[in-house]
Amino acid sequence: MGSNTLRVLAIEDNPADLRLLKEQLGDASSMDFEVVGAGTLKDALPLIPSGGFAVALLDLNLPDNFGLDGIEKILATPAAPPVIVLTGFDNQEMGLQALSKNAEDYLVKGKIESDILVRSIRYSIQRDQARKAVRQVNAELRAANEDLRISRLSALNLTEDAMRMTEEAIQARQQAEQLGSELARTTEQMRVTLTSIGDGVIAVDIEGRITFLNPVAAGLTGWVQEEAIGQLIREVFQIINEKTRQPAEDIVGRSLRERHVVKFDNNIVLIARDGHEISIEDSAAPILDAAGNLLGVVLVFHDVTEKRQAEETLRHTKDLLEIANRELQQSLEREQLLARTDGLTGLYNVRYFLELATHELSAALRYRHPLTILMFDVDGFKQINDLVGHTVGDNVLVWIARTTSAHMRAADVLARYGGDEFIILLPETNAKQALQIAERIRESTAALRMETEKGILTVTLSIGIAEAVGSARDENIETVIQYADKALYMAKAEGRNRTIIYSSQMRAGE
Repeated sequence: MGSNTLRVLAIEDNPADLRLLKEQLGDASSMDFEVVGAGTLKDALPLIPSGGFAVALLDLNLPDNFGLDGIEKILATPAAPPVIVLTGFDNQEMGLQALSKNAEDYLVKGKIESDILVRSIRYSIQRDQARKAVRQVNAELRAANEDLRISRLSALNLTEDAMRMTEEAIQARQQAEQLGSELARTTEQMRVTLTSIGDGVIAVDIEGRITFLNPVAAGLTGWVQEEAIGQLIREVFQIINEKTRQPAEDIVGRSLRERHVVKFDNNIVLIARDGHEISIEDSAAPILDAAGNLLGVVLVFHDVTEKRQAEETLRHTKDLLEIANRELQQSLEREQLLARTDGLTGLYNVRYFLELATHELSAALRYRHPLTILMFDVDGFKQINDLVGHTVGDNVLVWIARTTSAHMRAADVLARYGGDEFIILLPETNAKQALQIAERIRESTAALRMETEKGILTVTLSIGIAEAVGSARDENIETVIQYADKALYMAKAEGRNRTIIYSSQMRAGE
């Protein structure tokens, strides 16, 4: 492992997601990463103090930790690295809560590319380094102030033996001067650090006036430091909500009032001095002295325009894929419908009818429930075609299909059997009950009148009924259909426009 390699602690229980993460970081050309995996939070926490991790990537759905509590547990560990949430939960509210718990970023699995992940890690590390530099400077300032205070008290308490203690006073003054030099050196180090980091940094006093603006902030806002110093923050740092186009919350003022870190909302846009817009993210934090007195606020932010554009592209692509999937599903459903329906009448075709009827007959025989098949055709249909033409003949079939459908129950299955023949499956129905249904269909059809070029056309039906009686011969649907067809043939032979039930006497005569 090279000296420039960054150690990343990936707290992820899904091996596939961990492998994908390693591949994404391995593709990074600008940075070198060593990814250490931990399947649970319990396994991860002991690794942190001595692990030298630059950043921790935390999944919110772990076997021993669900939700945002893991952020605080990691940050409470000695030598804790900055935390980036990398999760499958695409939830804006949860993302804001994660940022309020001091997570550096909230990334959604499957919606980020390698460069976005690497950029988020780099920015998180830089912000963490900036915060550590600020804390170190504050600590050194407090120590220097305390030493200066002690030195001054020593000088003020000189009495009649002041001459005797001149040497000590000189030494104290030298120490104070040394501390002043160290303070100046530390201040310069802080300035160099804040100038060098990749984030924009703006510091304001308690009145909201700018006291510092680093080069990145100058580049993003369009204000040079000389012009920005002394300006109110709202004059230089103008932000709006990208969606509503309304002014965004004054997080600097809020941080001054509430004295804690305030994160930006999502969809925040910075209006630069020349009017162009930049998508930004990050936070404002109060600056406190050793006594807890408020000195001002430091604002840290960075450009996420490319990230948001990539996210928008992903969302758009996802929407297109969902639309294509719905259209494909609808097309598949149409194809399935066409495969099981008759093109002329819209009824089920015979193939699909046999599939349903076989299943229903099996259930009826198993549970000893009644089931009846009803078959009918149009009396003299050939003569109708010859007299008024096939187009009218087709209209007659559609007409009959609609009339018959009006008499069907929810469980009944009506299909076109072929030509002018129709067939009905009647579950939970014996032959006597089926006869009542058949007669209603026959009488309704006979009562209809169709106007044609050759005059008024009337249509009658001949109907055959066969009930599955549970014998071995009935244990396939084709046999029951044959009985219904024989009964239909007998209805034709006896004069048409009537209904015949296939009886046991007919079966005996076969």
